[in-house]
Amino acid sequence: MLIEALIVIPLLMMITLGIIEYGGAYREDATLAGASRAGARVASALTKTDFGVTTTASDSGVATAAAVASVLQSLGSTGPQAVWIYRVEPANAACGPPLFTSCTYKVGYGWDSANKRFFTNELAGSGSWPAIKQYACPSAPGPDQVGVWVKANHTAVTHMFGSGRTLTGQTVMRLEPDVSSSCGTS
Repeated sequence: MLIEALIVIPLLMMITLGIIEYGGAYREDATLAGASRAGARVASALTKTDFGVTTTASDSGVATAAAVASVLQSLGSTGPQAVWIYRVEPANAACGPPLFTSCTYKVGYGWDSANKRFFTNELAGSGSWPAIKQYACPSAPGPDQVGVWVKANHTAVTHMFGSGRTLTGQTVMRLEPDVSSSCGTS
């Protein structure tokens, strides 16, 4: 009986610890997905305004990053790393996570762990997306799409299965149609 317990108890402990590790990572991954959705929802609903042109709260990039940060509050101060807001370019398959180098319009912000929000100064490689370059008309070819990509580090609790993982969340939404006179509708 004692030998059987010596075999079974460590196995049950490994299974229990695996469930704890996987459950924590799964929760953080779901939080990142929710954060990217919240950011994309804000970015797509803003009327044609500049992304990454200023560092004030009125800038669409800063407003989008603030929406993402509000969802990330449950991750702790060191988990989140960066958020990127970019114009999706269907003809350019290389435009997108994790590098964004071939995207024409992209704005990235790093995480301020002391204040649990994103810095308003842009990351290296950012390229603003001015309002005059946003196509939000309901007619063909249809509105541009905005993508929001969030990156965070998951720190392992037990370190039995490694020290942690990098998790990401991504959401793409089309810009809400702008039915102003610039679209040719009344």
